Amino acid sequence: MFCGASGDDHRHYRASAYLDSRIYPSPTASIMIHLREAVGPLNTVSLWRMIDRLPDGWKTKSALERFSECLEMLTTAEIVHCVVEVVSAVV
Repeated sequence: MFCGASGDDHRHYRASAYLDSRIYPSPTASIMIHLREAVGPLNTVSLWRMIDRLPDGWKTKSALERFSECLEMLTTAEIVHCVVEVVSAVV
């Protein structure tokens, strides 16, 4: 997720969803609200405490920087809103 232990592993992932989106139902308004609320109460302090418990070899400078960037994005309301909008447009 954060480019491996050394921070330089760039794998090419494939889509896990079926590519023909017609098989998926359109998201309802309640699902959209649920998606927005699911990320809202993110406890970053708790997540950093969990990171502290990882083996030292996993906590490289680049991995911690990427984790920090990820948390910053997940706690920015505008970014979360845009992600939810994109997800709903794809489905």
